Amino acid sequence: MKEDKLFPTTRNEERNRLLFSDNKREQRNKDSVSLYWKILIIDDEQDIHTVTSLVLKDYIYQKKGLQIFNASSATAAKKILEKEKDIAVIFLDVVMETPHSGLDLVKYIREDLENA
Repeated sequence: MKEDKLFPTTRNEERNRLLFSDNKREQRNKDSVSLYWKILIIDDEQDIHTVTSLVLKDYIYQKKGLQIFNASSATAAKKILEKEKDIAVIFLDVVMETPHSGLDLVKYIREDLENA
């Protein structure tokens, strides 16, 4: 009996049957995947940066290491956030140069960068 190929059994067979292949989209997704999770630490105390970086130095999550960015003020953090669009986690001290600078930064992230 001849094997029925009406329904593809593998992803490759399915892709070969497509009129328009999605290979370019898959390659673009592979190219955009980073080897690191980007972490931003925002605090006006240098000790916090040192200890956090030391503790997380060799941390691996889902086969990716961490790339840590440090900012000691809300202004410095904004510059990093404008440049680095795919930061996974932000550790934020809400009281820095002013009592509300950290909260202002959260507002900036949510409203101006539209990142809820």
